Amino acid sequence: MFDFIRGLSSPGIQAFSYAGPLLLRMLCAELVCKQDEYAGRIPGKVIRLGDDGSVDVLAGQGTVRLHEVEVDGSSGSPRRWIKSVRTVKLGPAHDHYRAGKTA
Repeated sequence: MFDFIRGLSSPGIQAFSYAGPLLLRMLCAELVCKQDEYAGRIPGKVIRLGDDGSVDVLAGQGTVRLHEVEVDGSSGSPRRWIKSVRTVKLGPAHDHYRAGKTA
């Protein structure tokens, strides 16, 4: 996921995902070195909301910390749009609409 975000950046196509109905374009991220173990690792699961505005997301292998995203042409910290670790999972749009989840 981290390499995908790093490889797809402005001015070209950007890495993106959905948080409920919101299309998040991922602008700045880093790999998290210290990782906790999670039973039943779920890629896309938001696991931490940082005091600095960042958001940690489980990836297939590892954890990615999002520092900056863009939604509807406005960029900022992911915490601006992601308010809870309980209700948000990043992923394809159809997963969220089917489950009725929102950010």
